[in-house]
Amino acid sequence: MSFGKLIRSSREKKGIDLKVLASAIGISSAYWSRIEREKELSWVLTVVQHVNQVR
Repeated sequence: MSFGKLIRSSREKKGIDLKVLASAIGISSAYWSRIEREKELSWVLTVVQHVNQVR
């Protein structure tokens, strides 16, 4: 499962609306939606990608 699908699934399983979550963490709902749809790299994904490159 991709990062975006994972965080969206987790949010939906908890019954948290996208706008509510985005507001709670201090970002716009549009930005959070782009993260879930993998149109925007969040800092977490960037870090994970770098860690995965370390051998």
